[in-house]
Amino acid sequence: MNNVKLAIFDFDGTLVSSIDGIAVCMQSALKRFGYDTPSRDELRATVGKTLEESIRILTASRCPEAEIPMVVRAYREMYVEVSSQYTNLFDGAERVLTTFKRNGIKNVLVSNKGSVGLYPLLDKLQITGCFDVVLAADQVCHTKPSADLYETHIASAFREIPTDQTIVVGDTATDILFADNIGAVSCWASYGYGDAGECMNLNPKHVIATLADLLTIARLPAREPGLMP
Repeated sequence: MNNVKLAIFDFDGTLVSSIDGIAVCMQSALKRFGYDTPSRDELRATVGKTLEESIRILTASRCPEAEIPMVVRAYREMYVEVSSQYTNLFDGAERVLTTFKRNGIKNVLVSNKGSVGLYPLLDKLQITGCFDVVLAADQVCHTKPSADLYETHIASAFREIPTDQTIVVGDTATDILFADNIGAVSCWASYGYGDAGECMNLNPKHVIATLADLLTIARLPAREPGLMP
């Protein structure tokens, strides 16, 4: 891909391995409100959706709409406490983010996590400074895959960058659809938590098996002076 100028990254399943922490917190939150404990596979299938959507799916829509915000709050309170134990960068994440930044590519992070849980994690993982814009779930009024998310919260900061020079990197169908909806280049992270059949049926422009593959797509060197291997 020539002339990558803007990269929009998903967080869970794309930059970080976090399913264990998500599972512990969601299982505990649902149990607190009297719902069955979902399996790891059931939880994995909801990664990439909003917490509200995940709760509806995991409770088979038995959770009343008025109760969903309370379950979300319980989940987020626990996640703040335990997330750092269970969240780690995928191999190559810091190298890719840093290399992009050094080569003038703007990095945007769009996460379904709330800001109270997300920002401490970015600090702990030492990647806060890698991003030009960070968007947590409680900082946006639209969610992926809506193009309104891009128009409202991203486009104004990067007016000079056309969407055909923008790549969306994520592990679920939601991320691929988001790229399609804004006219950007889609890149599916096959190592993440998305359903392979569903994602491949959407014909992503690129498929990566590791984050380092992004450097080849962007035509950047795999290593740069001063970066750790």
